[in-house]
Amino acid sequence: MLTYHANESLIIRKPSIALVGAGGTGSFIFRELIALDNLLRRVGGQGFTLTVFDPSEVREANIGRQAFFEDEVGLNKAKALVTGQHMQGLNFDWDYKSTTFNYNYALNYDIVITAVDIPKIRYELGKYWTDSTSNRETLWLDVGNDENSGNVILGHLAQRTDKDALRLPNCYDLYGEMYNVEHDDKKSCSLEDALMKQNFGVNQMAARLAVQLLTNLFTKGFVNNHGAMFNTESMTTTPLNIDPNVWATYGYESI
Repeated sequence: MLTYHANESLIIRKPSIALVGAGGTGSFIFRELIALDNLLRRVGGQGFTLTVFDPSEVREANIGRQAFFEDEVGLNKAKALVTGQHMQGLNFDWDYKSTTFNYNYALNYDIVITAVDIPKIRYELGKYWTDSTSNRETLWLDVGNDENSGNVILGHLAQRTDKDALRLPNCYDLYGEMYNVEHDDKKSCSLEDALMKQNFGVNQMAARLAVQLLTNLFTKGFVNNHGAMFNTESMTTTPLNIDPNVWATYGYESI
């Protein structure tokens, strides 16, 4: 098993993070990121900047299952989260975009977090950057889940210019064509309907594991695994080790 050491600049300076998706999982990731940013500042760090991307609005059925409140129904999700922080006098350097994320600008960020329920978005982002090489070591943290299980995977978005440096495979490297499917975009009409489709707590669990991975990376400067798989029914969590033998089981061969 290998160890990934974060780029020194990620630890020393104030990194930039893009959160793509502010819905079921993304809204809870946002809450977890607030706590992480506060922690880093309190131990002498600078925290990080965050830009949240989501074109959709808060609906009545979202209340209770996503991290929104009744008075936010009708607001853009990204705007509701970020302006809520601003109204409390916090994180004024955090921003939102009520639009979809533009793949072209992914390398403008140190970390891109995708928390979307459309598999093809992962496919298109991964395919766009899979053959690209960059001097900037942008990390891609993907968070995905279904009715009662999910996974978080941290990998490098593009190929690294230093071919001898460790490159973490991203979710596209490991799952590839599995994401190239059409998505059923039928919306739940009520909270009860939403809970019939997905166990309560799945989104929160995914968010907690994702930000814990970032916490380990920021506070220790290294990680020994780059993700995890979990199931809320069996109450199990399995780490994704940084190990070429493990990656090979997904059909990925490290160079």
